[in-house]
Formats: sequence, C-alpha cells, structure tokens
Amino acid sequence: MRKIILMLLIFAFIFVSGCNLKNNTPITIKITSTPSNAMVYVDGSFKGETPLTIDNISKGNHRVVVEKANYLAVRDNIKVEKEDTFNFNLVPPPLFFEGDYSNIYDTVIEQNKLYIVNIALKEANVYCIDLGQKKEIWKYKIEGINNISNFKVIDNIIYISIYDEKHRYYVLYTIDGERQLLNKETFPAVTGGKIGEDIVINYSFDFFNPAALDNFITAYSLKQHKIIWEKDIKEKEPIVVLGPFNNYVCAFGISNSYLKIFKIDKTTGETILQKVFPEISNFGAGESEKIIPSPIGNIGKKIFFAPDEREIYCVDLDRMEILYKCDPGIYFHLAAIKDNLLFVSGSGKSVAIDINSGKIKGTFDVQFSAINSAISARKVSAISTVNGKVFIGVSGDKIHSFDKNGKELPFPYSPDMLGGSFSDFETSNNILLVSATNRITGEPINYLYAFDTETFEPLFIIRGEDGDQELSFRIYSDLLFIISRNIGGPRHGKDKVMIIDLKVFK
Repeated sequence: MRKIILMLLIFAFIFVSGCNLKNNTPITIKITSTPSNAMVYVDGSFKGETPLTIDNISKGNHRVVVEKANYLAVRDNIKVEKEDTFNFNLVPPPLFFEGDYSNIYDTVIEQNKLYIVNIALKEANVYCIDLGQKKEIWKYKIEGINNISNFKVIDNIIYISIYDEKHRYYVLYTIDGERQLLNKETFPAVTGGKIGEDIVINYSFDFFNPAALDNFITAYSLKQHKIIWEKDIKEKEPIVVLGPFNNYVCAFGISNSYLKIFKIDKTTGETILQKVFPEISNFGAGESEKIIPSPIGNIGKKIFFAPDEREIYCVDLDRMEILYKCDPGIYFHLAAIKDNLLFVSGSGKSVAIDINSGKIKGTFDVQFSAINSAISARKVSAISTVNGKVFIGVSGDKIHSFDKNGKELPFPYSPDMLGGSFSDFETSNNILLVSATNRITGEPINYLYAFDTETFEPLFIIRGEDGDQELSFRIYSDLLFIISRNIGGPRHGKDKVMIIDLKVFK
C-alpha cells in the first residue's frame, strides 16, 4: 500500500512539474504598428523597430511602449498566452493651433491671445491670434528695420523695441490691442535693457571708449509714455542693471575688485543707497581687465554671486545684506534655479543648494548643460525638478534621473545622445519636456521629447526636418508652445508655430 501511495505521489509530482514547465515555455510574438518603423520597448527594455519578432518572451502580462517621431507614444499592457501578433495604431499629437510665419523672433500668450513678432526683409510684423477662434485677427507692420531687441505684452498692450542700425539708436513702439500706435520713443544705443510691468530700464557702456559714456541708465514710464529720468553712474568699469523691483532698480559694479551695489529709486532715479561688499571680491585680475559683475542667478530679491566660481554669496537686495555664503565643494561654470533650489554644475557633478538657507540638499554625479534659447535668447538649462525627482540632461550621453538625495533612478526611455546635446528641460502637469539636438546619424536633427515623470515613459516625440529645423518651446499655463525654425533655409523661409494642450495628458 505504501508503495502504491509513493508511486502516485511521484506521478503527481512529475505531472505538475511537466505542466509548469509547459506553462513557462518561452513564446514568440510579433509586434507591428501603423505606421511601421516605430521603436518598441517591452518591460522597459528596447527590443527593436516594427515590424518586430520577439522570441523567448514569457507568458503573462507585459508592459509595451511603442514610439515614433511626430506621433503619440502608445503605452499599453498586453497579455501573452500563445504565439500572437499585437498591432498598435499611432496618431499625431493633438494640435490646439498650428500656423506658418517667417523668421519668428518671439511669442507671448496673454488673455487667450497669441502674439507673434517676426522680422524679414527690413520689416517687423506683430500678429495677434485669437486662440478661442483659432485664427489671426490683425497684423501690425513696422517698416525699415532689421533688428529687434525686446518684445513684451502687458494687459494686451504690446511693447516692441527696434534697433536702428544706421542711426545707432533704439525705438520703443507701444501698440494697443486694437493695433493702434500709442507712442514711439527713441533711446540711445544700449548695452542691455528690460521691460518691466510699468517701466523700461535701458543702460549703456562703451567698452571701447569708457570715458565717452560712463554707465548711462534711462528709465521710461509705460504709463506716462515718456522718459522719466536719466542717470550717469560715474564708474569706469561696466555695470549690470537688474530690476525693476517694487520701488527700485539695482546696478552692480566693481570697486577695487569688490562688489558694489547701487540701489536706485525707480520713479526718480535718485540713489537710495550704495554699498561695497568687501567679502565678495576677486572679480578682476588687474586694472586693464574689463570684468562684468554678473550674478549667476536671482529669484525675487535674492541674488547670487560667485566671483571665483567656487564660493556662492546670497545677497538680500531689500536689506542690502549678505544672507549666507556656501561652498558647494566643486568649481562650477553653470548655474540654474529650479523649484527653490540653486543648481551649480562643473567637474562632472551638479549640486543643489537651498536658496533660503544655503544648505546643500543633494549632489548628483553628472553635469548639466546650459545655452541661450533661440526664443529671445532665453537662458535655458538641461535640468528640471518635479515631485522630489531631479532630471539632468548630459550632452553626449542621456537623461539621468535622481531622487532628492542623489540616488540615481533608472530612466530606460532616454534617447541616446552620442554626439548630441540637450538644450532645455521644463516640467508641467507631471510632464518632462526636453529639447535636444541628436547627431547619432551624423546629420544634426532637432527633437522635442515629452515624458511622464511618474513612469518615465514617453508621451510623444516631435522631430525637426533634417538639419534645417530648430525646435524650441515655452509653456504658458497648460499650453505647450513650439516653434520650428527654418534655420537652414533662406532669410524669408517659413517657420512653424504649434500649440499642444497638455491637459489632454492628465
């Protein structure tokens, strides 16, 4: 009896084991897509391009991501039970608005209106597009110019600064929302300038003949439509002007290699206070060297200086005091402010510093890049943060993701950037947006990538034309605004404007 029972147990064990072996036998599946030549990831691993045969896949549930440039990525779970074919239909990203304009300089969205300014053939044009109607409602033309220096829209009033190269001066045009010219004001040639909410600040310095101009600041009231004050700061080295803030403008200069700050009344031009900071020094190596005391960044009235590219000083402009000094432990040459953190990068590392306390919050073992964006020469950087995660784009490599303590998280869907570079990282609605130039094929090709920051999976890819299209973007509320520039074409070539509503991905 015992022998019979033992034989039955052995038979049952062999039967069950055989069934399990049979159930776990690898299977071959096929993955196709419409259109074809799409990249396929299974459970986070790249497998190839469609049409694709995958051998030795186990039975059960698998995560599949299929992506192709200029289409929405398909992200789906499949259940593998037998040899089978899985087909995925790809569709283009949903465009909220699309239009063609030549040589776009800048764009602004305000109060459901899109304003575009372009320059071509010695004229500038301002276009107003009603986003509700999704159509152009008017155009304003400025003739006889060849350069734009500034463009801003405040309460549907358009301010556009034009540089007259022949006469070497700037002209500020003020245009209302019904395309009527409200005012036209001329300024001397300026080194830099900024249009604030109620005032325009311009400043000049002649690098080749410092005695000719000193440091000249002009303030123009947007409410009164006139110059309200002019000021000559008697410094023989260049200055940098920042602001306007609530009631003042700041000018930064150098005195015997020390930082010097002038606080100037915004409405009168009178100097409220000037102060030298002997703690913040080492800006210049000699009297003949022209050093510009540019801050590495600011957020509100906190401003950051790093004269030796090592120690960082945070100055409160209201109190005109140093709040703290921080040594990130690396020599750096790049800086970016994201999510109340000051990131500095160099020597193969990036360091995150709390802007309020100066304490180091994280060190990341890669170095991000920073460039000037094609849109308005905006300073952009290949770094972004969201929900405690830090995303860093490394030129010639890939996108790296870290938690807030510096531990690297897998990012399997990152594009391979061998020979290429990242230019801008931004996040909105838990979406990471990345612009990059990929050179893996030899020809520079520009891309815009969108990723889900929770799963790291791709949402869509937009690809520029081979070598001829430069892609840049901005985010206005929930709208992703994309410019595809025809940089390889003629001066009057067409640029494309595309808007995607990011709310569709929630």
